[in-house]
Amino acid sequence: MRAPKLYTILVLPHEGRSMRSFAVTRPFVLTVGIMGAMLLVAGMSFPHWFLSNRQQAADLQALRVHNVALTGDLRAVDVEMARLRGQIDHFEHQARKFALMAGLEALPAELEAAGGPAEDDIIGASLHQALREELSSLTSREERLSRNFEVLAEAYREREAYLDSMPTISPVQGAYFGSQFGYRRDPFTGKRVFHRGQDIVANTGTPVRAPAAGRVTRAGRTGGLGIAIYLSHGHNIVSRFGHLSKLKVRSGQKVERGDVIGYVGSTGRAMGPHLHYEILVSGKQVDPRDYVLDDSRQPMS
Repeated sequence: MRAPKLYTILVLPHEGRSMRSFAVTRPFVLTVGIMGAMLLVAGMSFPHWFLSNRQQAADLQALRVHNVALTGDLRAVDVEMARLRGQIDHFEHQARKFALMAGLEALPAELEAAGGPAEDDIIGASLHQALREELSSLTSREERLSRNFEVLAEAYREREAYLDSMPTISPVQGAYFGSQFGYRRDPFTGKRVFHRGQDIVANTGTPVRAPAAGRVTRAGRTGGLGIAIYLSHGHNIVSRFGHLSKLKVRSGQKVERGDVIGYVGSTGRAMGPHLHYEILVSGKQVDPRDYVLDDSRQPMS
């Protein structure tokens, strides 16, 4: 068998000591060389690994801090959304009350109290989806609420116009009731006939005022009513004024509640100075006293 090849390592000490020598085999030399190379590579790589590990730890800590801050922000967002839901709930409730006050049976866009996701849902795995759904719900409710308030505003405008057309004030102040609405004996013939209005006794020249806003559809002499005025108030409501001494309006003119339209007289078929006052609703005569809110006159004894 062939003897292994040997290498001699000489060690030269200082201060005159004797030299030493060691005989090693080739595999031993290779093993020592490989180990030395590995130690060299490890020594060169360690600083990079150490610094990289420290950076990753710092990044992880920063992510933890950011996550805590984000969680707090999301809780604040959820609190704010809960506040907005409460406000929308309040406005929806008020809208329903206003609808009843405006005479609407229901609003065209039904208002449903749709609650948002719970806090645990928002601070969860699908927080982005939960926030999108919550925002979409609030947006839809706000749009419905906006449409309903537009409907309410229009209803109140119509109601205001309707109330403005109601003949709620007496056309003559400080006077007395004469013949009332209903059957009576005709002062000229003595026969029992239906009196279609209310006679208000006042001195000649007493101002006659429009009981509501409207437009003059007739102004002039009209048979037994003498000098008369017809006012159209809209909503199928008409008022008539007879036996006037003088006009202050003309046909087609628009008047407001309280405007002077003429003066008390005794023209036409009248026994003395007074105002014959009629109200018609949908073409049918009604008792004018049922509409007067400021009635301070006394019936004649």
